[in-house]
Amino acid sequence: YPSDDRQRALAERLLLGALRDQDMARIAFGDGARGRFVASVSRDLAQSLDESATQAAVARCTLARDDSWCIVDIIDLDGEVHRLPIAHPNPSKQAVAQEFADHWLSRPGIAQLLATDADGASPSTVNGIGEPGFGRILPVPLAVRGSVLGAITFVTRENDPPFSAEERALASDIAHLCALALDNAR
Repeated sequence: YPSDDRQRALAERLLLGALRDQDMARIAFGDGARGRFVASVSRDLAQSLDESATQAAVARCTLARDDSWCIVDIIDLDGEVHRLPIAHPNPSKQAVAQEFADHWLSRPGIAQLLATDADGASPSTVNGIGEPGFGRILPVPLAVRGSVLGAITFVTRENDPPFSAEERALASDIAHLCALALDNAR
């Protein structure tokens, strides 16, 4: 029979292997959910090549958080910046969200992107936006084929935790899909 030390070492290796397998399964499930979410966004954006319908689909984009929404600033072909109408997922908060977006001082959000670091953390993503009912923001460029078409700024609920690295990556993927859709609809 093997010694107690050898049995202990074997049991530890088996346990560590099982824990690694469990972590890999958890990661794969998370990636699957993320993939389904991105596919859903992609389907919504591909519904039309009409510019106004595409802009409305972009304005409805969110991250996978309850009550998250976005502010979208578009640069038109003449270089003018226009803010798209807000589409808050909670109809009772729609008017407040639109009023906030209409008066948001950093309009256009594109200027704020220039102050955003490589991790997508601007001062606003760290400190929140200081408005009752609204939490953190994450501005992301709408860039495609070497040009910036605008910015999409994701907004969370008050007291929500900071954006995770996974959420920042998801926001970047969603912004890229939105930029492609907007470019194709022009």
